[in-house]
Amino acid sequence: MTVENPQSFHIRPGMRRGLRTEVPLPTRLVSNEEFPPLPQTAAQRRVEDRILAEAGRLAPRLGLSRRDFLRTSGGMATSLLAMNAVFGRFFDVLPVEAAEPAAFQERKGEPFFIFDVQVHYVGAAYDPGNAEAGRKGAVSKQGLLGLRKQAQRLNP
Repeated sequence: MTVENPQSFHIRPGMRRGLRTEVPLPTRLVSNEEFPPLPQTAAQRRVEDRILAEAGRLAPRLGLSRRDFLRTSGGMATSLLAMNAVFGRFFDVLPVEAAEPAAFQERKGEPFFIFDVQVHYVGAAYDPGNAEAGRKGAVSKQGLLGLRKQAQRLNP
């Protein structure tokens, strides 16, 4: 006999499957379908409202629908500005970047080199006995520390 967890996630009547929003940044937690997500906070709602209001104001000036505007760099700048307004200045973005695509291009600079791998911080204390060294296909402690040193050279 299987006992069902009453706290586990279940699609209930009135729940939509998936979260759909126009804004480029998530403004609420979503479920991993193990447990129901926490509801959107008042601050997260203010961010979303600011994004949609500002997009509604700027999109017609650029000859775009609100939805199309939010898919541009101006939409992302608008989103970051809204987060700065609600949570305090964190993102380095100027209001002109939301309204003028050329302003974003001017500040963007050269493309970044992106090294996209799943390597988390590796400290010198990792695997002190080097137990993984003998396992077939494993990366040794020295190999991981070498990767860390190379990464520090790329991004001191």
